[in-house]
Parts: sequence; structure tokens; C-alpha cells
Amino acid sequence: MSFNKVQLYSDQILLDMLKLDKRQAFDAIYNKYWEGIYLYIAKIIKDEEAAQDLLQEIFVSFWLRCEELEIESLKAYLFTAARYRSLTYIKQNIKKNNYEESMSEFFSQHDHSLEQNIDAKELANFIDDQLQLLPEKMREIYVLSRKELLSHKEISERLSISDKTVKKQIGNALKIFRLRLSDLYILILLLYC
Repeated sequence: MSFNKVQLYSDQILLDMLKLDKRQAFDAIYNKYWEGIYLYIAKIIKDEEAAQDLLQEIFVSFWLRCEELEIESLKAYLFTAARYRSLTYIKQNIKKNNYEESMSEFFSQHDHSLEQNIDAKELANFIDDQLQLLPEKMREIYVLSRKELLSHKEISERLSISDKTVKKQIGNALKIFRLRLSDLYILILLLYC
């Protein structure tokens, strides 16, 4: 089978061939999508060399896992993987590459600020939404502390748990909120860039 014929097959046929360990199918998939994925990653992370590395990681991972994957849309799968790897890269390199300064500069150039984009009510709604995703016990302790304004000692007595457990659960809840809020800020940055 010639390489050009393989390239003409639909993504589903290529995926089926790939599961049978057909190198030509992988090559066709790579040749069909590498450039678009590379440009997408480079636009997100603004580093062409790192974008090349992430592109290779995505396709290596795809090759290693292709037999176990259940993919409905190859294009959606590859671009989702690219977005995920790009966001992970940004998180890991946020200080090194001064993305915080970039965010600040971007919002000042566009006469936007995070306070204007996310006012107190939206932030409260975000926290309430995230609160529902917390484990039940953690959510209960957080609500008693932050909404009912009970002290750690009062919470520990009410729930028959140690004071340290109350402090740890509240700390974990706040850490989760900070991480999810950080993800939201990165998403805002990506949407406005």
C-alpha cells in the first residue's frame, strides 16, 4: 500500500490501522496533524523550541497508548492533548518565563484588569461552584468555618474531630480553591491572547 493512499483514508480508518500496528498509519496521522498542532502549541506557550518538544511528546504518547485508546475524533483528541500539555508547560514554567508579568502587561495594554473581569460576585459564585466539588467532610468543615464563622475549636467539638483535622481540611480546601483559581486565570489569559 503506498503512503499517498494511506493519507487519503479517514481518521477512523487510520486509527483502526494503527491498532494493528501499521507504521504507515501513524506516519499519515503525524503528517496530517503535526503542523496544525505545532502552530496551536506555539501560539499558546509562545516558545517555538518548547512547542517542538511538546509536539513530539504528544505523538510519542499517542504512539505508546494507541492500542488502548478509544478515540471518537482524532483531531479533537490530538488538539485536546496539545492544550493539556501546553497548560501544564505554562504552569511548570510560570515563574521562569515571567508569565505573571506577561499577564499583567497584557491586561494593562488592553485596559482590562482581573478585578474588572471577575468582580466580587462572580468570584463568590466561582467559589460556591467549587465548594460543591469538594469532598463532603471538607465542604462541611469549610462552610462551618467560613460561612457560619465557627472557630476551629467549635467545629472540632461539633463534629467530634481533632482541631488539627479542622485546620488541615480548611487548608486543603483553600489550596484547592487557589489551584482552580490559578487555572481560571491561565484560561482567561489564553482566551484574551
